[in-house]
Amino acid sequence: MGVNTTSPKPRRPNERERLQETDSFVVHPEDPTTLRAKRHTERERLLSENADSDSDSSPSPAKTSKKREPPAKKKKQEQDEESGKTKKKIVETGIIKMVAIFGSEKAKTKALSKKPEMEETLAKYKEFYSEIKTEFDKAVDAELAEEFTHWFQEEDQYIPKDSKHTMEKCPVNLVHENSSIFWDKPETDDDGAMNRKNKHKKHQVSHTRIECGDLLPPMNYYVPIEQSINTKDQLRLTHMPYFCDGQADENLFDKLVDVFPDGIHGFSDNYGYVNDWLVYKLLRKALEAESTPTCPDIIYYNIYRVWPNKLTQRELSVEFPKLCERFAEEKLDPRVLEPWKPHAEQEVALNIRNLDCYSCLSYMCPIHGFKAELPPDFPSGDFYQVTVPLLKPNDTNFCSSKCWKHVKLSKVADVLKPTEEEVRNFKVTMYMDKARLIKMPAEDGALLASIYGAESKIPFCKFAADNVDPHDDDEENKIRSCRDAYELIISLVERPSESRLKLTRPAKQM
Repeated sequence: MGVNTTSPKPRRPNERERLQETDSFVVHPEDPTTLRAKRHTERERLLSENADSDSDSSPSPAKTSKKREPPAKKKKQEQDEESGKTKKKIVETGIIKMVAIFGSEKAKTKALSKKPEMEETLAKYKEFYSEIKTEFDKAVDAELAEEFTHWFQEEDQYIPKDSKHTMEKCPVNLVHENSSIFWDKPETDDDGAMNRKNKHKKHQVSHTRIECGDLLPPMNYYVPIEQSINTKDQLRLTHMPYFCDGQADENLFDKLVDVFPDGIHGFSDNYGYVNDWLVYKLLRKALEAESTPTCPDIIYYNIYRVWPNKLTQRELSVEFPKLCERFAEEKLDPRVLEPWKPHAEQEVALNIRNLDCYSCLSYMCPIHGFKAELPPDFPSGDFYQVTVPLLKPNDTNFCSSKCWKHVKLSKVADVLKPTEEEVRNFKVTMYMDKARLIKMPAEDGALLASIYGAESKIPFCKFAADNVDPHDDDEENKIRSCRDAYELIISLVERPSESRLKLTRPAKQM
């Protein structure tokens, strides 16, 4: 029987055997904390060696593709950006996009694609602003020095010790209504010089106690109503609303800007101090520097970026002629600096069918001015057409002692001035101004009048029964009966001229 003399293949020791054979540490039974720490250190070293040995071997195709995926994505993204497939955001956060007012959409897109030129224009306007602001500060300092020089000259007459005194706050209920107040005042002679010997003298002065109101103003709140009231479109949000923590304001701005095309006031900071004179000077200097711009909207847009909380791009294009009337010399014609704005004679062909002003029958009325993409105040017209009933002579069917039929016919005739045909039909067709109803307080019946403007075709008695509550808990409500409602309606109606009706009527209703 033969004996196998071949030695067995050496086996690779496992992790536990290597830990036992290593001389890197000595076990001390009396110190288990040190033993655990050294074992942990050695285990980390062995695991790192195994990881290095695995990385030296050839990786599998699946692992290779997974590791190379992020560089491929990054390379593809760079290629897309170079080719123009991905949209690049060229406006800063809080600044709305440029609007094509005087130029075409193609010119606007071409101008926005040249981001370095846009930034150079913005930097140039900021340099203009620094020069104008320096001039403004010098003028203000000179004016203040001229007006308050005599104050500065009399500064040495005050006693340094008295100039450091501060007024203490009076405790609550310490000063009564009929009490007196003594005022310590430096005594002066007839010439106005202070008496150095007797520095102070008590003077009794009359006073009035002012009651302190609420420290915090009342909060504006909204309540649901049955009838919607037409108001002016709000193109700019007055403030950034507060949302829960953890939400980025930039994401909310992108959502709100779709509803408010002129952005949010206060979301971005102005570049510096601003007033109407500074806006005029910067606009004029920018227009003089850009005599023949490829896209005029760039000028107004970059000035808006300097002061995003002053005027929008649309408002800047409208306000410059008005600013010239206030600050410019008499010989300056704003149309020379803004040749892209159409003149009155150039608008004849464009507005041959739709006159801008039906009062003076002009095509570009100077009273109304230039309108650049501004929506109408009321899309359905500025007036409600209402029907006001007249009292029939033999009608004695009164609902109460405060029925509207008790109103004297002579009073109604003086206010409404009905025609003979309207008297025969016992109803008068009149109009109510919507702008007047918006400015009217709610307790005076603004909502009731607006509802009647939309539902004047129903009988007045039914309207009053549905909308007038004589037992309303609101003490400020002045409309308590159908007679109050009738007198309210006849006080608001009017009969405007035909030209005024055409002026405020939408083109589709003409």
